[in-house]
Amino acid sequence: MDFNFFTVLEKDNKELIHSSFMRFLLGEDSRFAEKFLGIEAFGPQKVISLEKSYLLDIRGKNRRCRLDIEIVDGQRIIIIENKFKSFPDTAQLAHYDQVLDCQHPGKHQVKFLLCFDKNLFAGHGDWIVKDYSDLSIYLAEYLDGMDNGDKKLFITHYYSFLKDYLQKYETYLKSSSCIFLNQSENENKFWLRLLYSHLKIRLDRYFAEKGMTVGIGFGNGNASIPLMDIVPEHWILNDQRLLLQVQNGELKFYGLTKDKVFLNEIIAFSRSVINNVEFKKMTSRKENTAFIFKLNIHNPLQQGQDFNLDYIYEIVIRFLEIIEERIIVPYLLKS
Repeated sequence: MDFNFFTVLEKDNKELIHSSFMRFLLGEDSRFAEKFLGIEAFGPQKVISLEKSYLLDIRGKNRRCRLDIEIVDGQRIIIIENKFKSFPDTAQLAHYDQVLDCQHPGKHQVKFLLCFDKNLFAGHGDWIVKDYSDLSIYLAEYLDGMDNGDKKLFITHYYSFLKDYLQKYETYLKSSSCIFLNQSENENKFWLRLLYSHLKIRLDRYFAEKGMTVGIGFGNGNASIPLMDIVPEHWILNDQRLLLQVQNGELKFYGLTKDKVFLNEIIAFSRSVINNVEFKKMTSRKENTAFIFKLNIHNPLQQGQDFNLDYIYEIVIRFLEIIEERIIVPYLLKS
């Protein structure tokens, strides 16, 4: 399809476009609740809200929460969280639960999570998880039973648009070279954030199995290129916070501290036990953060090998294990 309505519309807000289409189906397709969501059909008095915002008091602080799609149907409250730009984590889902309990006490809750891969969330509490492949299959069947007209054309455009994203997602899971070689391109930034959030779920499971408390966060740092911070709880010592950072083809052992004496000492110790990395050259300039050493993880690309999420997962785990065994345990925890 040479021209697609949704390719133009998504330039403003990717996630909102998909939520808006879901809202369209909820209003136009009387079978959607039963056939796709698998629940009892909505009553005539249902109220459907898009991007419903609530203000929640958490420990004396106001925190705003947005529900992508909220449907109030008698004594039922149905929400659909459309996570197109990233996968949610357990904390996000727990926050949504808290909002529903607070704002709709006594109502029967039905909660749907829509994302790129439902297998990442198998058996996740009382959330019903569906992915965009499920939606694509439903739309194909829905279109088969429709007469030609404007409505069918509109849905056909969305179906084609969604299929293109699904094909790219499956491709980038297996080979992400083109994404990681050009991380400054806007479209690639979208895929980077999505892949990093996928990676976070895998890392969270690994750390849970190891009994480790590790915080994982995302941002852009001083650049516009997405990054991932991995912060083991036992790497936080007084005012010194150590972490791993993944950004722009580099894996960094990072220090969030102004203490240059500490940084110089840990760099000196690291030089004695770590090889084949680039160490920070300290200067007299005032800095609140500094990498201690870093590793270029683009080597497979330069050697013509495959570069994908599995490779990044394995190298992050190995890098963390080396730092833990050679630096954290012998130097920091025993000092």
